[in-house]
Order: sequence, then structure tokens, then C-alpha cells
Amino acid sequence: MEHHNLILVRGVWQNNKILILYNGQKINPPGKGPISFGSWLSLDNVKETEFIYGPTSSVCGADAVNGILSITTKEAPDKQGRHLEASMSYGRYNEVTPHISGGFKIKDLEVSGLVAYRHTEGPNFSNDYPSYYSVINSPTYGALGGRVGVFEAPSNSYDIQLQAKLGQNLRLQFMRTRAQEQSNLWASPAVFKNSKDAIWGWYQDNIGLSYELPLSDYFTFNTRADYSHYQVTPESNFISTFANGFQSFDRNDYKTGRGVRYSVNEDLVFTSKDKRFQGVAGFHFEDNLVLPKVSTTTGLPATDNYPIS
Repeated sequence: MEHHNLILVRGVWQNNKILILYNGQKINPPGKGPISFGSWLSLDNVKETEFIYGPTSSVCGADAVNGILSITTKEAPDKQGRHLEASMSYGRYNEVTPHISGGFKIKDLEVSGLVAYRHTEGPNFSNDYPSYYSVINSPTYGALGGRVGVFEAPSNSYDIQLQAKLGQNLRLQFMRTRAQEQSNLWASPAVFKNSKDAIWGWYQDNIGLSYELPLSDYFTFNTRADYSHYQVTPESNFISTFANGFQSFDRNDYKTGRGVRYSVNEDLVFTSKDKRFQGVAGFHFEDNLVLPKVSTTTGLPATDNYPIS
């Protein structure tokens, strides 16, 4: 796919029908766009995940059509106070994944987070299946307009997660994710070409601030303010291959997109004495400024100057 995998839930495969919460903060891209599942989020700092099937849009917003994926990360007490952990792994296609995580607690202040990186050179189908790819690696194919050469499909990503808690009531968290993945080219004959020029890159920043105010033994007032910014990197290039019999030609199609979201949640929560009943009343405000994914008409790399509306 161009930039994301398709996740099938309850018979519906659009990724923008799943709400993803990170410690209660919505991290779906602004503008209801499809989120890129894959290597963008490190699981080393995850304490637990929960998936709720079914539509909950009336409570959680327009993204929660198929279900909710809730991710809870480790905090300083989970890391046994002051803690620092580092690891490195190596795998097929020269994949390397260094990772550092840690946390500490000083009186009422708790800080925890991680930095993770992943890089892989990807498979080289031309080397693995030389006879199958010999046609589109031939000079004849290039003379007819095709892009000669099948290369590795490199991809890389990094993930930064930080959170700070002051007492039990105030939490500030920050997440930055960036990924650069491969965009496959269709070719004639019906094979995939992996060009280093065909990439899809993006990054996203999420900042969240939440405060919990106990009013009594039964009532709690919760406030959350979130900010999210999503950007398709200017070098993103989806290369289309057109074929008419054996004749073929490729066309660069640079793409860009941006999104900014501001949101505020105010909830009054009632919990019964035996904790068997809970009622919630409140409101949610969300403002999205979005430039949907667009193609550059010049055939040249995109810029960051496209307006959002």
C-alpha cells in the first residue's frame, strides 16, 4: 500500500474507523485520516493494551466506529523507582532496533519515557528472484520508458515518549513518532518494484495535559487538553507505473498533507460507593485544521507551504 496497512475489524477495513488512545489521549491523525499501523510505535514501554470492539462514537467521537485500541504505558513505580534500560537487536535484512527507556520518582514527581529507533534495508527481490525480474531489469525495458532496477526497500522510524506526573492528579505527556516506509510500484509484467525513490514519510507530535479534581467521595471532575500535529514529509513520492503491453513508463507523484488538532474534554464522573455503577456527563470540543493528502501538480518534491483549512 501507499503508506499504511489495512486492518480488518468487524468486516470493515478502513483504519480511520479505529480510535487509538495513548494513556487516554487520542493519537489518530487530525482530520480523520487513516493511521499508519506498523513500526511507528515502540511496545517496549507498554504496560497493557485493551481493545474494545464495536461502535462507541456517541461517547468517544467520530473515529470510534469499529472499536477502540487503548494503550497504557509504564510509569516510574512500574520501573521500580530510578531505572534505566538499554537494548539493541539485529535481524534479517540488516534490521537494527536500539532502545533506551527509564524513569525516576522524586517525592510527588514521576518522570518516565523512552527513545526507540528502527532501520531495515528490506528485501532485494532482484537478487532473490533474478530470473523473475530479468525482464524489467533489461535495457530493453528501460528504453521503452520503464524504470530499470529493483532495489532494496529501506525503511526507518523512531519513537519518543515522555510523561511526567505531579502527584496523582496532574499528568503531562509528549509523543513524537516519525516513519519512512516503502511505496511499491506496479510494473509490467505483474510484479512489484521497490525503488528507493518511492517512499512515504510522515511524522506526528502529540501533547496532552490532564488534571483530575476529586470533589467528594463520589464525584470527580476531569479536564484534558490535547494538541496534535501531523505532517507528510515533502520527499514522499508515490511512483505510478503505466503499461501498454510491453511498453511502460513511470510517473513521479509527490504528495503532501498536514493536520493540526486542538481538543478539550471536561467530564464529571459519579462513582457509587460499591464501585458497581459509574455515570459520566460532560462535553468535548475539537478543532481540526487539515490539508488532506494531495499530489503536487509540478511533479517536483512538495513543500511545507500548502495552506490548511
